Amino acid sequence: MKLKVFLSLVLSLVAGIAGAADVRVLSSNAMREVLLEIAPAFEKASGHKLAIPREKYVQAKPGIQTGELVARGEAEICFQQLSELLPVKGIEYLGPLSADVGHVTVFAGGIHAAAEPQAARALMQYLASPAAAPVLRAKGMEPAQAAR
Repeated sequence: MKLKVFLSLVLSLVAGIAGAADVRVLSSNAMREVLLEIAPAFEKASGHKLAIPREKYVQAKPGIQTGELVARGEAEICFQQLSELLPVKGIEYLGPLSADVGHVTVFAGGIHAAAEPQAARALMQYLASPAAAPVLRAKGMEPAQAAR
């Protein structure tokens, strides 16, 4: 089995002199140190200059939606699940990432051992029913699929 790793970077190219460009890079923390180390070799080989947004990178604290940072002017762009962006007032949703770099999160339900199983099962079935589909879509989610 071949493992494929997808790296999503947001790159903004600004045309420069004689075909050279400034490449503004926004990356995850995992890639930041790699990019900082390879930047000199890349710049020498390609003639392009990397601008890596290190001093401008803001990570939301636990419990804070990234969209709230944008709404307050603390960030210019954010990446978050659509269902978590739609309720934030004061931001403009630009659209999804392309399929080759976007990520779909699949949520699953389970019944806790101490729960009332019939009631919990009824809730999960309702979430998978056609009645819940319009609400899910309006909140940026796809309808649930019932377990088979």
